[in-house]
Amino acid sequence: MAADNLPREGHQETVSALVTNIAAAFPHQSTSDSVLDLRVTPDAVGATYGKAILVDVAIGKPAKAYFWRTDPNDENATTLYTLDGSKQGAEGTYAVSPAIVPLIPDHVRLVTIRPVVTTQAVTHLLPIPLPGPDGRWNGWHQSLARAVEMAKSRWIRLSPNQFRGGYDVFEAIGQLPEPQWPAESFEELLEIGFRGRLITSEDHPLIQQLLGVA
Repeated sequence: MAADNLPREGHQETVSALVTNIAAAFPHQSTSDSVLDLRVTPDAVGATYGKAILVDVAIGKPAKAYFWRTDPNDENATTLYTLDGSKQGAEGTYAVSPAIVPLIPDHVRLVTIRPVVTTQAVTHLLPIPLPGPDGRWNGWHQSLARAVEMAKSRWIRLSPNQFRGGYDVFEAIGQLPEPQWPAESFEELLEIGFRGRLITSEDHPLIQQLLGVA
């Protein structure tokens, strides 16, 4: 029942309980003139705003300014065919059904997906391209795959090196804390990250575009 529809007594009780919880989280704010007593702890944030829900997971590498770690559990990895929607005027990376791949073989890429997390506790699903049907594996993809292995045990960041045709890998020099992995399972992360970005039929607008039908 919405708060506006609660009986007045029930509404007052709800507000009173909320005020009590906030007062318990911030015991000095009503009387203090010092900014030191206004500092907010993680527990207080939780008491005020509630539990955060993960509603989006980025598909791709973290920006080059951020250090990140790879989930060391090899069971938390899967192989997918993907399509870069940005090349067709769409947003994001799409997961493609293997049954559709023969229709657009030169537009899809076979990748391994692994979860990574930054020092800011932001989770990404990182696609690592696999060698092509001819066994070739370019320098960018090879260096990315090596970096992913390094990141299982140390904090790294990547910077593209156009002259070398691959990524330079930098390791954090400080003693950074262990990564904060999301509570969601790997399967849940996949569902969140690829929500609305599944291509399972040739009727999908991107496939129609690539086939020259629409």
